[in-house]
Amino acid sequence: MNSLSHESPSATPVSTADQQRTADSWLDRLRPAHVGLRAELEVSRHLFRGVPTYVLRDPVTFKSHKLSAGDYQIYVSLTSSTSLGKIFAKLCEQNVLDVKQEEAFYRFVLSLAQMGLLSLPVSDGSALYAKYKRQRDAERRAKLLGVLFLQVPLFQPDRFLERTKRFVTPLFSRWAFSIWLLGLVGCILIVSVRWHEFRSPLGSMLTLHNVPLLWSLLVGLKVFHEFGHAYACKRFGGVVPEMGAYFIIFTPCAYVDASASWGFPRPLHRIIVGLGGMYFESILAQLAVLIWALTPHGAVHSAAQYAIILATVVTAGFNANPLMKYDGYYILSDLVGIPNLRQEAQQRVSSLFSRWVLGVTASLDEQPIFTRMFLTAFGLTCSLYKFVVVAGLTVAIAWKLPMIGIVVAAAYLFNTLRQIALGMYHQVQRQRTRPAQVRAAAGLATCLIVACVLVALIPFAQHEHAEGVARRMNTTTVYAQSSGWLTQEFLPEGTAVATGTLLGQLENPELSTRALQGQYDAEQLRISLMSEVETDQSAASIAQQRHQAKLTELATSRDAVAQLSITSPSDGVVSHNFLRHQVGRYIPHGTPVAMVAGGPWVVQTLVSAEQLANLRLQAESPVQILFPAATTRIYWATVKRITQVGSRRINQVALTQLGGGDIAVSVDTGEAEQAYFEITLVLAPNQQADFVRQDMTAQIKFVTQRTTVGRQFYRRLLNLWNQLQQLG
Repeated sequence: MNSLSHESPSATPVSTADQQRTADSWLDRLRPAHVGLRAELEVSRHLFRGVPTYVLRDPVTFKSHKLSAGDYQIYVSLTSSTSLGKIFAKLCEQNVLDVKQEEAFYRFVLSLAQMGLLSLPVSDGSALYAKYKRQRDAERRAKLLGVLFLQVPLFQPDRFLERTKRFVTPLFSRWAFSIWLLGLVGCILIVSVRWHEFRSPLGSMLTLHNVPLLWSLLVGLKVFHEFGHAYACKRFGGVVPEMGAYFIIFTPCAYVDASASWGFPRPLHRIIVGLGGMYFESILAQLAVLIWALTPHGAVHSAAQYAIILATVVTAGFNANPLMKYDGYYILSDLVGIPNLRQEAQQRVSSLFSRWVLGVTASLDEQPIFTRMFLTAFGLTCSLYKFVVVAGLTVAIAWKLPMIGIVVAAAYLFNTLRQIALGMYHQVQRQRTRPAQVRAAAGLATCLIVACVLVALIPFAQHEHAEGVARRMNTTTVYAQSSGWLTQEFLPEGTAVATGTLLGQLENPELSTRALQGQYDAEQLRISLMSEVETDQSAASIAQQRHQAKLTELATSRDAVAQLSITSPSDGVVSHNFLRHQVGRYIPHGTPVAMVAGGPWVVQTLVSAEQLANLRLQAESPVQILFPAATTRIYWATVKRITQVGSRRINQVALTQLGGGDIAVSVDTGEAEQAYFEITLVLAPNQQADFVRQDMTAQIKFVTQRTTVGRQFYRRLLNLWNQLQQLG
């Protein structure tokens, strides 16, 4: 809040009589009003960067408000026994304010009333109704979001903390901090020495079966985190009136009201309160490192490792991040000595934008150049960070659910532009002359167009992910060529075989008897033929034809008997044995009995037409593959073949929802809603992949050519239009 005693009055006259009458109307209503200060407010004086500042803490709402020395002088001059008009006249006599600052004075009083620092009896029915309507709208929005962001106060921990703080207070001593530093160094050394072991299981950390464990660890760590803030606040004499739970998208997280720390006169104490949560969490992280280092592989070992990640990486990314309004933000605010840091930074950026782009006359505080540069940089960084986070979430949703993602992106873009437009509209309306308004509007339109163009031209490397199935390049299904009973177990899966290797043995007495009978008949016909040749040539010719037919029949019978011995058609490995533990079963002719796979390993995957268009793959294009059995290593493959025509019929069951995949198919027909193209990838021959088995699933990452945000948004929009046309 800017001090009125240092605000320069506007030298530009009001352009219209209507604006003058409106201003005089509400000023006339406020001049005879009496306001009263709330006696229960707690006031503390602080020095921020050498500038005295007063912090007013509301013990009812537990909110804190900052006033500059000039604002506080005006604030304490407000008494219920004197009207606002007389108070303003008195301040002018004391040279605290200027007569031209009357409107600013009453706006300041109204802002104090809105913050709940005083009561202001203004009887304006339309104003009261407008305020009531705004409150109702805010309550409705809060109810809609309340399901996702629910705050539930649980208990008042102050008495409990008071009784137990003597056990925890030693943790805030210098010797405890020294021990903590030594432990931190030791833990870093332990993890560094065993880094490969620590890193290996992280790829499977977020799998579905780990979610309950991660959820429990996160809740426990955050409860301990909040107790760190609470005990730090009690250590320096603060009051902790409330502790409860936040349900952020149905995930419980603890919270504690340590706002009393704003009244601590020493910045170091406030910083320690802000660091208390991360300090307590880091103690648990050090204990988790010891448990992880001393326990064998198992549930306890994994839980300790996950606790280390949650208490360090996750905490540093959220709680220690000064761009989010958590611990890191308030610590930075105390370090630089600027309360309400984000608000000050946003006001600084807004003022600079209004002055240099819109041409709006905006008063800028005379602050040191370092402070001005820091506020500008921090404000721009916060805005950019918010945009990147929201845009990233929107793109992630759009990537999986194009229709929903585009709707979310459009809603966010519309809401952001609406807020910016409203703010800029009010800035433009403050201009007193038509040329100034035209310049401001033109500057705003130019900035919006340039911003949209720059966002559309942002390049990024687009990645497509798919699931695939590992197979040998040459896979042959072996069928039973003759019917018979299985008498010998087939070779087990994984057995290396050569061409002609016996895989299994069938037995068919009927075929064997037929072959023996055919051999006997052929021999009898041969003897008859020899006798006929010597006596009757015409009879010999007939006997020779009968003998030849019998020999052909005998060869067929012998082939059928030979085919009872099932052999490998090629070099390779037995990948499937369909007759496992079925000795004695009758195997009809044409039954698939085994599969022999040979050649290099390939991974077959399916992609949609849209994905194929984005990929723009060529022969020998490199592709990354990750196998579940070796999550710590990335394998490289090249594109071998791409089918020219897509098919809705999905033959790889492992890639459909029936086999745990992502492609949805009809249970009755086995067909998907859209056509998919099959891509065959060949693993590089120099990579060791002994663990790979036939039909093992793999995660595939295609690295496509760089594109831009605008082009990708256009493609998504075009895809949405095509889907809507299909629905129509």
